[in-house]
Amino acid sequence: MPTFQEMKFLLLEQKYLEYLEDGRALDALHVLRNELTPLQHNTARVHQLSRLVLKWSMKVFVLKWRHVSYK
Repeated sequence: MPTFQEMKFLLLEQKYLEYLEDGRALDALHVLRNELTPLQHNTARVHQLSRLVLKWSMKVFVLKWRHVSYK
Protein backbone atom coordinates (compact mmCIF):
# COMPACT_ATOMS: atom_id res chain seq x y z
CA MET A 1 0.00 0.00 0.00
CA PRO A 2 1.42 3.41 -0.98
CA THR A 3 2.38 5.81 1.77
CA PHE A 4 0.89 9.27 2.09
CA GLN A 5 4.13 10.78 0.76
CA GLU A 6 4.05 8.51 -2.31
CA MET A 7 0.44 9.44 -3.05
CA LYS A 8 1.20 13.13 -2.64
CA PHE A 9 4.18 12.77 -4.98
CA LEU A 10 2.03 11.09 -7.64
CA LEU A 11 -0.64 13.77 -7.44
CA LEU A 12 1.91 16.57 -7.70
CA GLU A 13 3.62 14.77 -10.59
CA GLN A 14 0.29 14.70 -12.42
CA LYS A 15 -0.22 18.39 -11.71
CA TYR A 16 3.25 19.12 -13.12
CA LEU A 17 2.61 17.08 -16.28
CA GLU A 18 -0.78 18.71 -16.85
CA TYR A 19 0.77 22.18 -16.57
CA LEU A 20 3.39 21.20 -19.15
CA GLU A 21 0.74 19.78 -21.45
CA ASP A 22 -1.24 23.02 -21.18
CA GLY A 23 1.85 25.08 -22.05
CA ARG A 24 2.18 26.48 -18.55
CA ALA A 25 5.91 25.92 -18.11
CA LEU A 26 6.35 28.45 -15.30
CA ASP A 27 3.57 26.86 -13.28
CA ALA A 28 5.12 23.45 -13.93
CA LEU A 29 8.50 24.69 -12.73
CA HIS A 30 6.89 26.10 -9.61
CA VAL A 31 5.41 22.68 -8.82
CA LEU A 32 8.75 21.01 -9.48
CA ARG A 33 10.78 23.41 -7.35
CA ASN A 34 8.40 24.20 -4.53
CA GLU A 35 6.22 21.13 -4.18
CA LEU A 36 7.86 18.00 -5.61
CA THR A 37 11.52 18.59 -4.75
CA PRO A 38 10.93 19.43 -1.07
CA LEU A 39 9.25 16.04 -0.59
CA GLN A 40 12.68 14.43 -1.10
CA HIS A 41 10.94 11.40 -2.56
CA ASN A 42 12.01 9.58 -5.73
CA THR A 43 14.79 12.00 -6.63
CA ALA A 44 15.55 10.09 -9.83
CA ARG A 45 11.99 10.74 -11.03
CA VAL A 46 12.27 14.44 -10.14
CA HIS A 47 15.36 14.59 -12.36
CA GLN A 48 13.42 12.94 -15.20
CA LEU A 49 10.62 15.45 -14.79
CA SER A 50 13.06 18.36 -14.91
CA ARG A 51 14.41 17.05 -18.22
CA LEU A 52 10.86 17.02 -19.58
CA VAL A 53 10.50 20.76 -19.13
CA LEU A 54 13.75 21.29 -21.02
CA LYS A 55 12.56 19.10 -23.88
CA TRP A 56 9.22 20.89 -23.92
CA SER A 57 10.95 24.29 -23.97
CA MET A 58 13.16 23.28 -26.88
CA LYS A 59 10.15 22.00 -28.82
CA VAL A 60 8.31 25.30 -28.32
CA PHE A 61 11.42 27.24 -29.33
CA VAL A 62 11.85 25.25 -32.56
CA LEU A 63 8.17 25.56 -33.45
CA LYS A 64 8.24 29.33 -32.96
CA TRP A 65 11.36 29.77 -35.08
CA ARG A 66 9.91 27.71 -37.92
CA HIS A 67 7.25 30.38 -38.35
CA VAL A 68 9.71 33.27 -38.54
CA SER A 69 10.06 34.65 -42.04
CA TYR A 70 13.35 36.12 -43.10
CA LYS A 71 13.05 39.31 -45.14
